[in-house]
Amino acid sequence: MKSTLISLFFILLSSSSLSAVNIVETDSYSKILNVVKKEANSDTMVVFDIDDTLLHIPNCLGLSEEGKKSGFFAIAYSCPAFITDDVVYDVFDFLNDNGVDHMALTARNNKMTELTLEQLKTAGIDFYGKPFTSKDDFRQKMTKKTDLTFDGGVSHASGLSKGRMLKYFVDERYERTYKNIIFIDDNFTNIKSLRHSFKNVDELNVTLIYYTFYNH
Repeated sequence: MKSTLISLFFILLSSSSLSAVNIVETDSYSKILNVVKKEANSDTMVVFDIDDTLLHIPNCLGLSEEGKKSGFFAIAYSCPAFITDDVVYDVFDFLNDNGVDHMALTARNNKMTELTLEQLKTAGIDFYGKPFTSKDDFRQKMTKKTDLTFDGGVSHASGLSKGRMLKYFVDERYERTYKNIIFIDDNFTNIKSLRHSFKNVDELNVTLIYYTFYNH
């Protein structure tokens, strides 16, 4: 009986060390700010998606002569990008004031890196030096045809699994152990990807915020 109790104790102890993954669904950046204030500290990495999470690009091109909707690539290069919510700035103020590491992870193709950084700069968002600098920039081949890039605090996953890409970045590219990760994205496929990639990581709390404002 004693050995059974001891075995049970170690099973519970080992289980408690695995990551806790929590999903929060909201259409409000005020709610996101509250979550960040509650969960984020100096042992936290906050990761933002870009399109329809930080920036929104309304289609200014309309339909083609064939009646087809313009593709994202054409829209992104032709139409202005706007901040999704003014409370975004409050989130960044909190992160900067409290020394919380943060970066962006977008599904955009890495050929759009220059455009992406310019759009973020125009919107008043800057990831450079938070804490990443040019020494952290990299380009890594992940598949035969696709590279993962990191430039100016922004990673372009080029359509690859965001869970896999962020896990690679945290485990192999950046020599820092975090106790908390907060990930914010408007695509639930990416939320599930992060949940799958980080569900069995020891001693890591993961908060996945599914931002739904532009999904209505």
